[in-house]
Amino acid sequence: MKVLGVHIGHDSSACLVIDGKIIADAAEERFTRIKHYSGLPINAIDYCLKISNISIDDIDFIAVPSKNPYPELNFLLDLKGENIERKSGPGRMLEFARRIMKSSIAKPPLYIKNFPIKDSTELIHVEHHLAHAASAYYTCGSQEKQLIITMDGAGDGVSIGTWRGEDGKITPLKKFPVSASLGWFYSNVTLLKHSAGGTVMEKARLWGWRLMEIILKSEVFWNPIIPNLIMEKLLSSMNGEFHISGMKEELISGILMKLMRLKL
Repeated sequence: MKVLGVHIGHDSSACLVIDGKIIADAAEERFTRIKHYSGLPINAIDYCLKISNISIDDIDFIAVPSKNPYPELNFLLDLKGENIERKSGPGRMLEFARRIMKSSIAKPPLYIKNFPIKDSTELIHVEHHLAHAASAYYTCGSQEKQLIITMDGAGDGVSIGTWRGEDGKITPLKKFPVSASLGWFYSNVTLLKHSAGGTVMEKARLWGWRLMEIILKSEVFWNPIIPNLIMEKLLSSMNGEFHISGMKEELISGILMKLMRLKL
């Protein structure tokens, strides 16, 4: 069985799995040289097929990491008829507005390559966090029961998920909504300094204790407003569920900016 995984969005990529083994995978940014490239992963798909010496006609299943439709697949896979990926409600509203305003809708140039699939190839939508969980569980190499934790900015309305992996199956245990997104909170930290996530993690390793010392000694930390804000808003707990309780992004950024302005 040959499965081609396709992701379109930030860090667009492709992966080829044959009989349960990962044969090839590639991020499109490696070919376009544009970091976090979010366009069609044409070169990545082409690479996965070529390195395995197969064609798109040999693919049995195509998997995408979202329950929502991917309209971009209509061109990429030459979908037709009942197989067409139709836009969601907000997407249809945007398209209608463009038509009213007579705004042109971007279409790929004629010379852009696509991969028309055969009728027997099945397109499967996989829940976003389940895809994350599967990538960890099915590659861990252990047959024991597994506790799987996924954390993301957001995907299919979920930001954090816990799962049980057992006997080759993944069962959801608990899912947390977008209001619990540690990923988005983390993005606020990295974007404040216009840094990549990897850079921030490296700085945390090098400066962690120094930063904590500065924060503990700073007037920002001992301002009575900050602990209350953290307890009541930023890290509030209701019914045992962690969440960021509807704080404005500007408010979170403002708190972090005060901390980041401290000299390291």
